[in-house]
Formats: sequence, C-alpha cells, structure tokens
Amino acid sequence: MVTMHNWFECKIQYEKLSTEDGKQKKVADTYLVDALSFTEAEARLIKEVTPYMTGEFTVVNIKRSKIYEIFDSPEGDRWYRAKVLFIILDEEKGTEKKVPSNMLIQALDIKSALVRLEEGMKGTMSDYEIAKIEDTPILDIFPYGADSINTTKRRLGTIKIHHHVRCRNHPSYKPRTSSCSHKTGGCIKVSPERSHFGSL
Repeated sequence: MVTMHNWFECKIQYEKLSTEDGKQKKVADTYLVDALSFTEAEARLIKEVTPYMTGEFTVVNIKRSKIYEIFDSPEGDRWYRAKVLFIILDEEKGTEKKVPSNMLIQALDIKSALVRLEEGMKGTMSDYEIAKIEDTPILDIFPYGADSINTTKRRLGTIKIHHHVRCRNHPSYKPRTSSCSHKTGGCIKVSPERSHFGSL
C-alpha cells in the first residue's frame, strides 16, 4: 500500500543567546511536516517542538513542499534536496520527455547524499537523471506516526532540541505505534498519480 503525504515546509522564529556578544538575537529553524492542511501543519509543528524548547517561539512561515520520495539514513545529520528527471518516452511522437521530481535525502554531506540517492533508486523501472543536489535548512521531519523517520539531534545555543521520532525498525528507538511500515529500505513513497500536489 502506498502512503500519500502532504508535506509542508514550516519555519519557526525565536531568540537565543549569541556566543559572540552575549546578546539575544532572533534565529529561525525550518521543519518539514506531514499534514492535511496549513492549519494542521501549524498545530502539529507546535505540538512536536514545544516539549523540546525553552522560551517562546513563533511560526512565521508555512508553505507546501512537493516531495516525491524521502530517503533517510541513521548516519546522516543534514537533509539534502535532489532534483531527479524521469525520462519518459512518447511512443507516438518518438520523443523523450523529462519529468522533474524532488527527493529528500538524509546524509552527512552531498557526496554521501548522492550515494544514498542512487542506492534508493535501485530497481526503478524508468530511466532518470540527477539534475542537482543541494543542502536544505531543514532540521527535522515530522511524518505521521507509522512512517516515523530517525531524525537529527542538534543543540541550538541555550535552546536545546532533542526530538526523536521513533521507529520500531531502529533498535535504539522505542516505537510510538505498535507497527511500522518501513518496507522499502527506509523510504517513504508518494504516488504521483494520487498526489495532492497534482503533476510532479
């Protein structure tokens, strides 16, 4: 069964103590949230980050994010976005069409992100090209419970975020739910035919 996801890129803003001059300064963090609407994305984000932050914060931006597939990695501490071009042959016209799709990869650096992407794309029926891979500001990803991702942990000055999304298939984490649907090597797949975003 293919699980559909509606991804929202959300940004929060708060103040933290500067290590340079000891003054409070505003900083912003970005998260990816799986939700059915903008309202639910905001509510889920607040619920997820509140227990792990001290002080006040504000949700300053929410926007839809077209993510076709996500490849996580226990060793990764950053999230990279890849633009993959699927090559589709138009048999009637005898021409090729390249359809872009965005992938998100958890990795240590761009080189390991490329390796993880190519590993995850093994077995893909369509021909494809990797157009680009770039770093993102995303700190953490919040899918719905059954598709939990082993996320990053970061210290942010005087504010600490120690959020763990737990998955039964990762022994070092306790499961949030009684079952886990990681059956594709840690990948979360979105059907382009059924995607809420329309054509990818």
